[in-house]
This record gives sequence, C-alpha cells and structure tokens, in this order.
Amino acid sequence: MGHKKPRKPRKGMASEQSITRRGLHIYQKGNHIKDLGGNRWDVASQSTEGVWYRVSFAGESPTCECMYHATGKGCRCKHIAAVEHTLLISSEAALGKKVDIKKQCMVCPHCKKGEYTRDGWYHGKHEKRQRYKCTVCKRRFRDNLGFEYRQVPRLYITLALMLSGMGMAAANIQMTLKHLEVEVHVDTVTRTLEHYSKVVDEYARTIKPPCVGDKWGCDEKHQKVRGKESYMVAVMDLTTRFVLAWDISSTKDKYDAAPLLRAGRIPRLFITDGLDQYRIAFKKVFYTLKGIRSIHIRDIHIRNLICNTNKQERLNGGFADRFRYTRGINKEESLIFRIVIIHYNYIKPHSGIASRTPAEAAGIDIQGSDKWLTLIQNAVSAA
Repeated sequence: MGHKKPRKPRKGMASEQSITRRGLHIYQKGNHIKDLGGNRWDVASQSTEGVWYRVSFAGESPTCECMYHATGKGCRCKHIAAVEHTLLISSEAALGKKVDIKKQCMVCPHCKKGEYTRDGWYHGKHEKRQRYKCTVCKRRFRDNLGFEYRQVPRLYITLALMLSGMGMAAANIQMTLKHLEVEVHVDTVTRTLEHYSKVVDEYARTIKPPCVGDKWGCDEKHQKVRGKESYMVAVMDLTTRFVLAWDISSTKDKYDAAPLLRAGRIPRLFITDGLDQYRIAFKKVFYTLKGIRSIHIRDIHIRNLICNTNKQERLNGGFADRFRYTRGINKEESLIFRIVIIHYNYIKPHSGIASRTPAEAAGIDIQGSDKWLTLIQNAVSAA
C-alpha cells in the first residue's frame, strides 16, 4: 500500500501555518485545555464563552467536535493544533541515570593487574611504542587493548573508521594512509573496517540510552542491496535525535516493524507517514488498555510545524549523501550500514541539539577525544 495523501482544506479555509499559530495562542492561555485521560481533551471555544469542544486522539486520526473540522471533512483545526502543542511540550526527554563510557585503564593482559613498570620500547613496522613489565606475573606487554596483533597503529585504524563514517571509500582511505606513510592493501582496509564495525555495533546494541524522549518517529529510506530494491527502516527519538533501532528490509508493504518498536519504553507520541505497516506494528507493540495510551499520528504535512517527519527525513537525507557514491552493497549486514549508524549516534555532533552528539543528548557520555578508540576498548573489555 502507498502513502496516504494529506487532506487538502477546502477553498477559503485556513492554511496549516495559520492553524498552528492559532493553536499556539490557545495553548499559551493555559486554562483552555483540559486533559480528560484516554487520549481525550476538552478545548475551550475562542468565540463562544462556556463552550468546549471534545478532541480525541484515540482513533487512527485526531477528531474534533467543532464545525471547522466537520465542514472541512476531517481537516486539522486549531483545537487539534492546541492539543498537539500540549503533547509536544510534554514529550521532553525523560531524565535517567547517565551512562558513562570511560577510557580503559591500562592493566596487564595476562593477569589483569594494574601494577607494572616501564621496560624499554617496542619497535614496530610503523611506530615505536612504550613497553611495560608486570610486577606480578613478570610478563611484558604493550598498551594495545583491542588492537592486539595489529601492525598498523591504532591511531590510523580509528582514523579509517572516522573517514568511512564521513563517506570516504576504502580505496580513498588507503590513499590517505599512504600519504601518512602507512602502506596497506585496500582489502586490508575493508577487513579492518568490517571487524571493528561489527565489534562496536554488537556493543552499542547493549547500551540503553537513559534520557529518551516521549516523541518517536519512524520512516524508511530506499536503498539498493545486491541490485534489488531494499529499504532502510529507522526508529528515531525526535527529542534527542538518537537512532534507537534500524533494519534493512527487502520489502516495504509486507515488512514487520514490530521488533524495531521494542527498542525501549512506550513513547507518548509516535509519528510516521501513512504506511499501513506502521499502524499494524503500533497496535501490536504500543496499544494498551491500561495506563496512558500512546498516540499514533499518521496524517502528517510538511507545513505542519508540530507533527511532521522533517527530522526523520533529514536523517534519511544524511544517509542518502553517504550512500550516493557507494557501490557493491551485496548484503543486508554490510559494514557501511553499521558504520553510518555508529558515526551518526556517537561520533558526529549535531547543530540541532547544541552541537552535541545524539548519544550525549540521550545521556551517554563517551570520554576521550578519540571516541572510536573508547568504544572499541570498552567493547573488547565487555566481550
């Protein structure tokens, strides 16, 4: 099934921006909106004193008892916009105990003790590193956690991961390393990216962001895999812009999005486009008869300043820029998808959230200037 086309208001009716502005004025008055529970609100009439209109978000699309909504054949009115403002303000990030991913302290890899002395230098192919001697087991070692038996220094490995996340191909990464006097084959670059992206991705899936908001979005992006039509589906917290879950699907109309929605607690607001698979997954995972019900908004419009998928589309645009010049994606578990998500969540600052990474906005603090290094060492220690 295709996307639902947004309803167009009848001739002479107000625009979406005007409706949003009038809804904001109602919300700012403070006492003109009453929460009745069960996703129902009473909104005061702005022309007749003592008259209240019932707004309901219990169905597939919001409804209102006002004449504007009735004569507009279900068009969005200012009373619905006022309730949307209420939901938007209340959908801030829920504060929890922050997660600190600290830099790993150096210990002996043989006996796991932190008692050691300096013991000369290790002269490798591309670097000279300090060597240590454990005072407990009397064995020598280097500070190389997560990069054992690697001839290339860890600085260049994390640089390759950073460049790959920024959109550079493996051949161009090889040329960059060659400029830095590090001779490696392009297949070595690919295998190294494959290994460390898998290690960090498995570790990142175990991290639960503590400060996730109550407003989520879900959307799909077209991407070819093995030359066939595929879709990258992502669930994002619209408050912190953290990608909570993602998957690659070979179909859109028959895809089961329910496993993606089990990424955390139930949100207050769930915004998607009109794809029917999102409605089915929402009812399967979020629908409940107890407590506060989650609201699914499918009737979106690009000019609706409150309920839209603009942030999700911006995420898809970033993915499109990364995949534009990528060739040969031959499997759904490709390293490119993993590196792009890790780079977006944990490495790249976002100007829309005060130049922080989505992980920092979601309460995950990664210490150290080289965040790839911190993630790799914590992933190896937790394995």
